[in-house]
Amino acid sequence: MHSYTVLKKAETQSALIEVCSDKIVRVLFKKEVEINARELKNLFDNYNDMTEGVDFAFIYHSEDGTANLNGEAKKFAKLNPNYFHKSCVAVVVKSLAQRIMANFYLKTVRSGTPYQVFNTIIEAEKWCLDLLKEA
Repeated sequence: MHSYTVLKKAETQSALIEVCSDKIVRVLFKKEVEINARELKNLFDNYNDMTEGVDFAFIYHSEDGTANLNGEAKKFAKLNPNYFHKSCVAVVVKSLAQRIMANFYLKTVRSGTPYQVFNTIIEAEKWCLDLLKEA
């Protein structure tokens, strides 16, 4: 695993957000969280504030693998695919069910941003760093 420094931190009702020196934003969803549209917008607003309009790679993972977007959150995400700047999105899953949900999200929200699902955070970081080097 490579080294990086956490430059900014924030905590919302549903997640811990870290903006890091390697140009990756790491979003850790809390246990058994269900995200509604208001909370999703709050997350997106935090991303915008913390990254100050600069493109970052995003890695999403969860403490227990149960983070879910409810119907209104999915609708908000679909209507606002480019609400915040991002160069790529990596999602770390722990189960087949999570992989299915992550792939469903990809098909639902088409933002044109590179998107990939991984089994480990190390794989996700490597992919993000490779894409950042290419940019």
